[in-house]
Order: sequence, then structure tokens, then C-alpha cells
Amino acid sequence: MRRIFRRLRGAFGTAVVWAVGWAGASVVISSLLQLFGLGPGVPFWQFALVVAQNFAGVGFLSGGAFSLFLGVAGRNKSLDELNAGLFGLGGALAAGLFLPLFTIAVNGLGGFPVSLAATTIMSGVAATLAGVTAYGTIKIAQGGSRQISGGSMGALDSGQK
Repeated sequence: MRRIFRRLRGAFGTAVVWAVGWAGASVVISSLLQLFGLGPGVPFWQFALVVAQNFAGVGFLSGGAFSLFLGVAGRNKSLDELNAGLFGLGGALAAGLFLPLFTIAVNGLGGFPVSLAATTIMSGVAATLAGVTAYGTIKIAQGGSRQISGGSMGALDSGQK
């Protein structure tokens, strides 16, 4: 039972970090859109806040999906054995596939209606951000583990003691 809670805590932590990071990235994207006159014509802070909320939600879901992917694909491997590029691609695929499936499920259950075009655009943006974020997550973990352990990294904890 303790192992399950540790994994859930790790997945939740990853999802929260991704949500915060994506909300920050959305402010940069909103600023660029506003700078080039592509904003919706509302005050910048209002536009940036709505975009940040949307990106944070999608980042949270994508971070959770990546955490699940990492738990399955990276099980019993050391951090040195993890290829950040492949996990970046895996994170992009996980987010790019998870988001449309989630949207279809919500629409099927009578939730908020979202057009196919909006879903496609958001899935592409989410996949791109997820790939970059997944790559960065693995690289930061590898660098932090090297500093803590003095250069040698053991296998990722399987939760068994």
C-alpha cells in the first residue's frame, strides 16, 4: 500500500510541476501573440490568465500521462540508462494521444463541446510542450542524481524494500 501512495505522490508532483511550467510558458506565448497583434482584442492580463488556466490544466493531465508512461517504460532502469530523447518522444506521444482521447470521452459523456479543430491544435501544442518538458524532466533528474550520488546512479526505485 505504501508503494502505491509513493507512486501516486510522485505522479501528482510531476503533474503539478508540469502544470506550473506550462502556465509559465503560456504567458510567454500569450505575450508573443499580443506583441504581433494576434491577440483576441481583450486586455492582455485577461487573455493571459485564460490561456494560463487552459495550459495549466492540459499540463497537469499531460504530466500525469507522462508519469504513467515513465513508470511503465522506465521501470527497473537506472537514470543513466534512460535516453532523454526517447522519453521526450514518448512524452510527446503520450500527451498527443491522451488529450484527444480525454476530449472525446468528455464530449461523449455530455461534457463541454470542443471542436475537432481546437482539439487538433491543442493536441499538437501539448505534444510539442510535452516532448520538451519530458526531455527536460529526464535531464534534470539525471543531473540532480549525479550531484547527489557523486556520479553513480542506481536503478529507479521499484518501491520494494
